[in-house]
Amino acid sequence: MIYKHSYKDKLPEPKLPTCDICNKWYWYFTNKFGKKLCPACAATYEPSIITSNWNIAISPSNFEEYVGQNTTKQELQTMLKAQKIHHLNVPHCLFGGEFGLGKTTLAKIFASYIEDYVLINSNEIDFSNFPKAKVVILDEIQSLKNSSQLLTIMDTSEQIILGCTTTVGSLSAPLRSRFIHFNLDPYSVTDLIKMLENLSTRLKIDVPKFILQEISKRSKENARLSTLLFRRMYDNYIVYKGWNIKKFFEDSGIDSNGLDNIDKKYLAALNKITPIGIQQLSAVTGIDKITILEIVEPFLLRHNYVSRTPKGRLLCQI
Repeated sequence: MIYKHSYKDKLPEPKLPTCDICNKWYWYFTNKFGKKLCPACAATYEPSIITSNWNIAISPSNFEEYVGQNTTKQELQTMLKAQKIHHLNVPHCLFGGEFGLGKTTLAKIFASYIEDYVLINSNEIDFSNFPKAKVVILDEIQSLKNSSQLLTIMDTSEQIILGCTTTVGSLSAPLRSRFIHFNLDPYSVTDLIKMLENLSTRLKIDVPKFILQEISKRSKENARLSTLLFRRMYDNYIVYKGWNIKKFFEDSGIDSNGLDNIDKKYLAALNKITPIGIQQLSAVTGIDKITILEIVEPFLLRHNYVSRTPKGRLLCQI
């Protein structure tokens, strides 16, 4: 039996890829920028230059743009919806967690939905000239010099106080008890990739996804570190006209787990002397105690590189 093909049986011709720039020519190769280009466009292609204000561009402006911290965002949005129903002030809120998790950014977004707000560093507060804004965001609230005056404002005025700190425990008990406390969590690699995708969109630059993946894997689950690495990588891209990711990480001393030269110096000291107390560790490495406690150790402790014991720090793995 002879089977005769009809026009309906014909397979569609495969759609060949086109040049990312002119969209007319079949592309012949992928260049070092991650672009699929025809020869004519490849000869003239230059990397896109950031024209936006960097500090504005890296900061999300609403809950939709803010990636991660979904449980906290949901509760904050519930507070805002409730306020529209009962017309009462939202409670005072305290945002805690490690550095670089977006505490101040989230506080600013929350405040922007309420009314006018002002952001001030707590060690610069002059209570005789306290801001009149409806919402006052106190960054680094642990550095507040006179919490008793703030307690009076919180109890007697119509102002809403939002505090941000890496050390919630350093606040006095009376002050802590007046806040609803939100503790921000470290980010997943997936969230960091999404964050950097949003950032590259706001900056109007094309970044290959594998670059964003490599940056996110090395960011120690930290949003600020990921944006800083992104900026350093972008600077290299502009200067050397290409995404040479291997050379960048080798030159910067950042390994595949995100450990940098400071981390390696810390671990090398523990490898020689263990257990070791914080004072001696600081003296041996030349790293100040605050940097050790707030920047170096959180990631290393969370991933069992080291442990804290009554006798001092112990090396768990190398």
